[in-house]
Amino acid sequence: MRMLWMRIFQEVVRRGSISEASRTLGYTQSAVSRHIAALEAEYGVRLLERGPSGVEPTPSGIRLLQHADAVLAHDALLRRELDGLQRGVLGHVTVGAFPTAVAGLIPAAFTALRESRPDTTVSLIEATTPALLERIQAGDLDVAVVTEGPDDAPASGRLRTTHLLDDRLVVAVGRGHRLARRRTVHLRELMAETFLTGSETDENQLLRAHRLTDFRPRSQVVVADWIGKFACVAAGIGIALVPQLVTRARPAGVLILRLRDDQAPYRRVIAVTNPRQQPSVLTNTFISLAKRAARSSKLSGAPTAR
Repeated sequence: MRMLWMRIFQEVVRRGSISEASRTLGYTQSAVSRHIAALEAEYGVRLLERGPSGVEPTPSGIRLLQHADAVLAHDALLRRELDGLQRGVLGHVTVGAFPTAVAGLIPAAFTALRESRPDTTVSLIEATTPALLERIQAGDLDVAVVTEGPDDAPASGRLRTTHLLDDRLVVAVGRGHRLARRRTVHLRELMAETFLTGSETDENQLLRAHRLTDFRPRSQVVVADWIGKFACVAAGIGIALVPQLVTRARPAGVLILRLRDDQAPYRRVIAVTNPRQQPSVLTNTFISLAKRAARSSKLSGAPTAR
């Protein structure tokens, strides 16, 4: 019964209103009020205060809410695992990842997990790093693969983190490009090139994140996604700065050049879990396999021009 009380209390705080929470939960207002009163009686503290704009948690309520979030997140994890056992599988893991990791790292990790735990099921949610961090904190994901720039404050905050790899920035050129026979290049050699970018500010933001603040492409063509960007590179329309991870999805007509600048551009790729819920054995297995996949020869270096 406490689990129900906590879930109702969580919803009341989220909505800031007993009436709104009752509509969301499908209970009457009096039933919601009784459940809140029962929770207050259970712990002997006042949890809510009424104000002009609704209800707000008391200091005791705020503290209880923190524990309720953890208890309910752990309960959700337990239910997923028990559901997997009921269906005859060893377990289930829900993974979140940013798009480049989905293209370059997650498939190898999932393949290794399937080979290691063949009766396991997995779910994948693709999103940006900020969205994934929110979902981890909400208990919606077992693990998320996210990024941090080398000079950023830790995006992971108080989450448990495991470093997977440093994702280097490389240059994608077509086979007919003047630099196609090179293996490495300095950024200053690319000043006159036409760059294919995700938006008008995309590459500048990317470079700032990698501490290359003095570099600005002179000409840009906006191409929103990686498939279109690589196709334009292969056609000779321009070149592109791309994370090393995504080079695994490059078509045959695209070659990769390494950057030789002193401050080698990169971003950290990390796996994060919520410290309020103990990671399952399966979650820890996935993280270990993702780290092994990141260290594999296929990810240790980008394919280069010959």
